Amino acid sequence: MSFNGLESAQFQGSLIASNQLAVQGLTSTVNELSCLPQALAAIPGEMGFPRSVAFRVVLEGRRRDPLSNIRNQVYRIAKEAIVNAYRHSKAKHIEAEIDYCGTGIRIAVRDDGTGIDPKALRSRRDTRWGLPGMKDTAERIGARLRILSRSGAGTEVELLVPAQIAYGTANEFSFWASVFRREPTANSGSYSLYERAQ
Repeated sequence: MSFNGLESAQFQGSLIASNQLAVQGLTSTVNELSCLPQALAAIPGEMGFPRSVAFRVVLEGRRRDPLSNIRNQVYRIAKEAIVNAYRHSKAKHIEAEIDYCGTGIRIAVRDDGTGIDPKALRSRRDTRWGLPGMKDTAERIGARLRILSRSGAGTEVELLVPAQIAYGTANEFSFWASVFRREPTANSGSYSLYERAQ
């Protein structure tokens, strides 16, 4: 899927602005950026993470910005997942996927690193990866957080936000039904908006 040239130009312009903030040593918030993809794309630069780790943001579907209070919480969860991947996973590749599926929004942060200790996944007291806070934030806004990880096989943190919550519209049941019916397909209308050069 190709995306509108104007939207691409706007994204690139905002990305340059966010990178300038990082170079100046300033920390931008999601409210200072025009959309969630740009905010996520800016995280590695703002945090000073090494370019030796490949990072990209991938979009699926037609972009639709969630309500500001939901967007902020989604950003915090996704940022925690990205920061965790850089700091703990020893990954060579990290990807943040934003899927605007019409009946909701799905965020998936995945890496090819060492995986998370199964005991930490089950515990609500182990704060090394910030998992309890991520789970609590997701529950507070009515979203669902799923963490898939296996030792030596990487980690995927998936956040599912029904449209009724994300946008104040649609039916929550239809969102969950679409999620569990969906089957993975190769390159199903996805495109990369940002890939960090190594």
